[in-house]
Amino acid sequence: MGGILVLSDRAAGARGAGRKSSWARNWPLPLRSLGISLLRSDPETWPLGPVGFWATLADPEVLLHRFFAVLVIVLAVFEWRVQTGRVASGRARLAFPVLIAVSGACFSLIA
Repeated sequence: MGGILVLSDRAAGARGAGRKSSWARNWPLPLRSLGISLLRSDPETWPLGPVGFWATLADPEVLLHRFFAVLVIVLAVFEWRVQTGRVASGRARLAFPVLIAVSGACFSLIA
């Protein structure tokens, strides 16, 4: 499911890159949905399972998973604000593409 969201997200981003369509500037919103689905992905932990919120934070693996899910949501909202013109700073417009490029380069070195 996450792959479908990312693929549709990138297709909307590519389509909106050369146009001034108002709907195409909303391409980061599926990333927010991906982050929310990552938060709800473990059936044994909060909010779906019997293990409570604070107990899940005691497990480093779950804590790291939750951190990156929240990071995806924050980045999606930030990039949506940039795309819709709510953030006009030139440096802010480069934050998301640079972060993606650096993380992709680091991942290719690791893999």
